[in-house]
Amino acid sequence: DNIRSTGATNIIVVPGAETGQDESVILAKGKKLLAGRKNIVFDIHAYENWLKDSQSNIEARMQKLSDSGFAVIF
Repeated sequence: DNIRSTGATNIIVVPGAETGQDESVILAKGKKLLAGRKNIVFDIHAYENWLKDSQSNIEARMQKLSDSGFAVIF
């Protein structure tokens, strides 16, 4: 809201939890953050924690984000 109060209409990138490596905060709080706001995209970083997860679990995590309709940079 502070950025928008300057008149800026650019895209704002909001990272996920754990320095961008986790999508749980996006899933839990994303809709509330987006309410009444526009041009916001979330980002997720695939660092070493992702190597510890199974392929099927990663696919399920990504599907949850997709199903939620959030704009996400991966």
